[in-house]
Amino acid sequence: MARERFLFVGNSTYVNHGSEAIVRGTAKILRKTFQEPMIVSVDLLHYPYRQIQESDEGISHRVLYYPKPGSFDKLFLQASKGLLTREVAYKLYARQILPEIRESDAVLFLGGDGFINKPYYPIACSHLALREKKATVIWGASIGPFGGSSFYKRRVFRHLKMFSGLFVRETITQAYLADNNVSENVYLVEDPAFVMEPEEPPERSFVERYPQGAIGVSLSRLFLRMTRYKDELERGAYQIIEAIRRFGRPVVLIGHCVSDNENDYELLNTLLQDNASRWRDIICLPRFMPAAQIKWAISRLHCLVAARTHATIAAFSSYVPTVSLIYSFKGLGINQRLFGGLRYAVTKEDCSVEAIVEKLALVLTNHGEIRQMLREKMPDIKAGSMRAGEYLKNIMSKTDG
Repeated sequence: MARERFLFVGNSTYVNHGSEAIVRGTAKILRKTFQEPMIVSVDLLHYPYRQIQESDEGISHRVLYYPKPGSFDKLFLQASKGLLTREVAYKLYARQILPEIRESDAVLFLGGDGFINKPYYPIACSHLALREKKATVIWGASIGPFGGSSFYKRRVFRHLKMFSGLFVRETITQAYLADNNVSENVYLVEDPAFVMEPEEPPERSFVERYPQGAIGVSLSRLFLRMTRYKDELERGAYQIIEAIRRFGRPVVLIGHCVSDNENDYELLNTLLQDNASRWRDIICLPRFMPAAQIKWAISRLHCLVAARTHATIAAFSSYVPTVSLIYSFKGLGINQRLFGGLRYAVTKEDCSVEAIVEKLALVLTNHGEIRQMLREKMPDIKAGSMRAGEYLKNIMSKTDG
């Protein structure tokens, strides 16, 4: 029997550790369901996997050319969007992956944020996959809300109905799609990152010196730009960290996305270096620590305060009580799924030092109760992640491509 070949499209490179966590979890799901699957990932950024090399011999990568900012090719691409309309320009660009699509049995659109606002590029790619009659699935994602005109939105929803499956990771997305008459091809699953296994770092000195009973902090400019701190990002991050220090525990700073344009590590480590003489109870995880090792570090925390969704998923799946800093459907949905609401979350609209401190105090007060609840719920959550493999297998059995 031929080995199935899966193409991953739409994911960032591993410098977004959340994207890496999605790949690791997805590979585990596919290997549980299919015998020795072949996995090919298309790298969508304008650089290949430079700093974080692939550690899984069963995953190969295809670097998709994307013009660098400021280059002539980038200017040409921008101009083509104006001359040809964005849809046509992205269809021309997406054709680069057509040979990979033709060789694959299924095309999985990974990454939680691929289909939000105006998803011209992933729609262009999925048009190609559907035209080739491949099993075409949005995999473990949050979808919407979409921007643009009402005409454009209607076109997006019509296109979503054509997918072989929309595997959504929370009920808010499910309800949003249903409200727009998209339901027959929707499958409710859990984020694949829930099943990624933690991995102890190989450096013994780091493991032995890692602080016990610490509070982890994952902040990002992406989140802070949506809050009252949008005009003073660094000052806002400093005030939040300083307030968390007052709880009297060591602090671990976690840069969960370290790409050139959204570098959490740079934000957090710069603050640490600027305050090194006073912040001796704080460490920052290395910039290019792989996602599985970050999960190991998070699993050793007493609790976590995090704006990056996949940092919270690493914590929840390790039974670590967490304050979620929420800016999108995904954070809302995951907290609704686990806690029935936002009891342990702070939304971007309500974000303040005082609000974070209040929620952190509540998490610390209810620490044992939260940890026990996560232990009880996590088997069902992880089973929901694994269930996606069976859904996909069933879809593939009915696909002609």
